[in-house]
Amino acid sequence: MLYAFPLSLPRFVVQKHTPPPLSIITQDEYCEPERNLEYWNTRPIVVTQRALEVGLRFGRWLLESRLAARGTTADLEAVRAAKLREVLIDLGPAFVKVGFFGG
Repeated sequence: MLYAFPLSLPRFVVQKHTPPPLSIITQDEYCEPERNLEYWNTRPIVVTQRALEVGLRFGRWLLESRLAARGTTADLEAVRAAKLREVLIDLGPAFVKVGFFGG
């Protein structure tokens, strides 16, 4: 059975959520791992949407790079690198920073 892949992945709509008001806290208290975990544990839909978006984008890049294994090695590496750069840029600043370390 053949599956058709869309040319572009749909952008997941992340609902704008206003967090509950926080008491006055210091920067050190705000960056505590327990507090961060508590925040994201109350937003499972947003976390799931983002995980799916990241997984689908990298999965599509990997699948396309494996299926397009034609041409010279230098050409393939250039095309794969360009597509990976596009994926990282589309996913946001955190992924761009990861790309800096990888490249």
